[in-house]
Amino acid sequence: MANGDVQMDLALIANEKAGLDLWFPRNSTGKPETLALPYAAGLVTKAPHGDAGKQLLSYLLSKDAQSTVAKTAFGVPVLTGLPADPALGKLQTTMDGVQIYHPDWNAVLASLDQDVAAYNTATGQA
Repeated sequence: MANGDVQMDLALIANEKAGLDLWFPRNSTGKPETLALPYAAGLVTKAPHGDAGKQLLSYLLSKDAQSTVAKTAFGVPVLTGLPADPALGKLQTTMDGVQIYHPDWNAVLASLDQDVAAYNTATGQA
């Protein structure tokens, strides 16, 4: 058992055919649930190679690059209006019926120091 990213796990299963399977823990109501881990990209203010960064983001958001997202990464393109990709079906099938958990990140941050201290104590790192 391991904690993984859904898209990366699907790619691993497809590429290695290692007999792995993907499952989701059930929440208190018995429904399968997972945490969304969105990917993001941006530019840093005063970056030493800002123009190159802009070119990279421009390419990543291009129709050519976005049209490969489903096939190469089992991901969902951010551009709309692209032709449907059958590879996206595997992600959609995997996520069918799975609820997305949305944590209250302000509450997480408010108790972070206490939670880290408790973790360190529980694991003998205190």
